This record gives sequence, C-alpha cells and structure tokens, in this order.
Amino acid sequence: MAQPSVGTPIQLYSSATSGNIPVAANLAQGELAINTADGKLYYKTSGGSVAVLANAAVSTGNLPGGSTGTVVYQSATGVTAYLPLGSTNSLLYSNGTGPAYASIGTAGSIVYSTGTAPTSLALGAANTVLISNGSTPQYVSQSSLSVGTAATAGFATSAGSASTATTATTATNIVGGTSNQVVYQSGTGATSFVNAPTVTGTVLGWTGTNFAWVSAPAATTAANIAGGAQYQIPFQSAVSTTTFSANLTFNSSTNTFSTTNITATSALSGNTVAATASITAGTSISAGTTITATGGITGSTITANSSISTSATTGAFNYGTLSYSDVNILGSYVGNVNNYVQKVLQNTNSGSSASVDFIVSNNIGTASTYYGDFGMNSSTYSGVGSFQQPNVVYLYSVSSDLVVGTQGANYLRLVTNNNSADTMTLSPTNAVAFNGSYGTAGYILTSGGTSGAPTWVNPTTIGTSQGKLYFFGQFG
Repeated sequence: MAQPSVGTPIQLYSSATSGNIPVAANLAQGELAINTADGKLYYKTSGGSVAVLANAAVSTGNLPGGSTGTVVYQSATGVTAYLPLGSTNSLLYSNGTGPAYASIGTAGSIVYSTGTAPTSLALGAANTVLISNGSTPQYVSQSSLSVGTAATAGFATSAGSASTATTATTATNIVGGTSNQVVYQSGTGATSFVNAPTVTGTVLGWTGTNFAWVSAPAATTAANIAGGAQYQIPFQSAVSTTTFSANLTFNSSTNTFSTTNITATSALSGNTVAATASITAGTSISAGTTITATGGITGSTITANSSISTSATTGAFNYGTLSYSDVNILGSYVGNVNNYVQKVLQNTNSGSSASVDFIVSNNIGTASTYYGDFGMNSSTYSGVGSFQQPNVVYLYSVSSDLVVGTQGANYLRLVTNNNSADTMTLSPTNAVAFNGSYGTAGYILTSGGTSGAPTWVNPTTIGTSQGKLYFFGQFG
C-alpha cells in the first residue's frame, strides 16, 4: 500500500532476528514490540513483565461434535463420524466397515474371535483345564481327561496302566521289572531296573555306569590319629591321606586359633581370629568380637562386630596405591575403573531431625564452634530457613568465614539445572558473566525477574515515557 503524502509512519520497536525477545527495560507502559522473524507481538504487562500478545505461528481449534472419549474416524470420503466411548472392559476393534466396541468380560476372562467379532470366555472353576471343542474354547474338569490302557500316553493327565507315559501327571504302574526291584533312569527316555539284593547288609552303590548292590563299608573307630603335634588340625590332603596343618592350630583351653598365616577361599568366622603374620581371605573374614593381626589383613570382605586392630594403635588406612607421594596422609582410597569411584556416607533414619554430615575442625574446634559442615537433611527434616529444609544438601562454617574460590588463574563457575552454560561465571580478572554473557563495555545490567537471567543492555536504547522521547532500534 502506498504511503500517504502527509504524516509520519508508525513504527513499532522491532527485531528481525529469530528468538530475540525484548526485556522489560526496553518497553514503556503501553508500548508494543514485534519480532518480524518469529511473527510474535510483545507488550509490557501492568506487573512490569514482558508477555506475548499475538503469535502468528500458533493455530488452535477443535473438531465440532463428539464428547469425552469419543473416537473420531472417517466414515466416507470427506465425511467425519464419531464413535461414543465404550463401556468399562470394552475392546475397540474393526467390524469391517468401521470401529466398534465389544465386551472383554470380567477378571480372568479369555478374549477370542468368533470369526466376525471378539467375545470372551469367563474364567473356569478351580482345577479345570482349557480345551477346544472344535469351534470354541471351553473349560472341563481334569478327571474328564484320562487314558485308560493306552500304549503311549503323551500328555495324559492320568495314565492308569500305560506302558509308556511320556509326561503323564500320574502313572499307577510301570510296565517291566519284578518284585522289589528299584527303577532308575539309565538314559534319556530310558528306564532300567536293579534286582533286589540277595545279601543282607548290602547298600545301593554306583559303579560308574549303573547302580548295583555293594557291601557296606565297615565302621572304624580310632581313639588317636598318628602324627601331628599338640593343637594341630588334621585335614584330608588326598584320598586315604591325612595331613596336619603346621600353620593353623586350635587351642581348646583358650578357645582360640593361633596361626602364622590364615588363607581361606570362603569365610572365616568366630569370636576371635588372631594371626602373628597375615590373614588372607578370597571371600570374607567375619568375627564376633575382634580380628587381630601383627602383619596385614587382606581379602574381599572383612567384617567384625567389635574391632579390627593391628599391633600398633596409630597409622594410616590405605586402599589401593596413590599415583603420587605426599606426607601426613591419614587415609587414602585409590580405584582404577572406567566409571566413578565413591565412598558413601548415609543416614537411613527419616526423622525430622535426621541428617548426615561430614565435619572438619581445627586446633580450637569444639562440638559447637570452629568447624565446617557438609551434609544433607532427611526427607522429613523440619525447621526454619533454607538450611532446615528437607532433602537439601548444605555447606556452611561455624565461628569462622566460609571461602569458596580458586587458587591461580582459574574461573569460579556456578551452574543450576545442569545447564550447558554457566548460570554465573567469575573470571580470573574478576569479570562477571550471567548465562555465559559478559556483556559489552558500557552496558548496564537489567533484571529479568524470576523468568530468566539478568541481561546486559545498551543504555542509549532505553526510552522514557515521561517526555515522550523514544529511541527506535534493534533489541537483543
């Protein structure tokens, strides 16, 4: 449309860059702004925030007719029809011309097709089985399914005197064998019989290929076992060979083990486990009171209900080997996995005062002064203030300042909601960035309210409604 020969064209505050949104500081009360790339018209609300007045990219609408749960389908070319929602426990199917609902019956019912529509068979009584009568499924009692004298019963529920019952539930008699013979499975699908014993005192044994009756081994009694020394423990080192342990002895007068080495591939347990050299276990060591070793204790799992001690009362605890050396290390934990390693501290109590805490203190620290606390509250923790909220993780200091920072030319970054950009960044030169943006020299910081991060804005683009003075240009 041609411009009029007189007058001034009305131009809104605008941007042609997709995604740009004006901030509240860009607009005066009643002023509009348009993004011509996105087709969105913005205005400043009475609350002082920026909202979308119109969006050309959004179209909405509803189909007329129908009700809640209605299924919309095409009944003919260019014709839309509606199928009302079916009743409870109904199945949606096609009847060949359109969608329809059919009942699927009560709990436990089996749905099957009649050839024209789905229907259901109610759950049968207890101890009935499902069979086909040739046209439909039905339930019948187990007793009605029997095989009286069949030569072979493949899947009979009851086989009275079948010569072969492959998977019969009940077999009254097995053909073959004589009185007092013992039946056993000699191979896959093959049954054999062992004759009754003819000699008293024989027992059923295995020859390596089949079962046979063999003489029972005579019982022996030995008051003493030759060899060994006092308190040594005998063990079977080979067939018919007894050996005595020189490393493991048991003192019956003190009810304790005394060893130079204990090696176990399963578990060691008891009130006291003592070793003068080392204890090594492939699985676990468990003691009701104490585990004491003058050398080392190694193994998969070491469990004690009281204490685990060495000959010394001080020293570092080390798990793994550090890749560097240092001094004054009280404890070190080293892992080497292509995943995270962790040391877990958990309080499973869900009370309103329950928490789990890691505490550090110095030479003047007490139970209530001069300490640092890193912890987490329980799911029902109750109190006033952010530190007292349930489920929060906290870090604070008591009786001294809390310092968070970096040493050297490194950045301090704060991130929320796992965003890819820093929520706030402090550079080694003390520059401050919000959402990854340091702004431009001379720009001022304007608040985005609760809906977004602060924004750096050119002060020359900020207009005033008092004197009706406006600056037109690009935003964002």
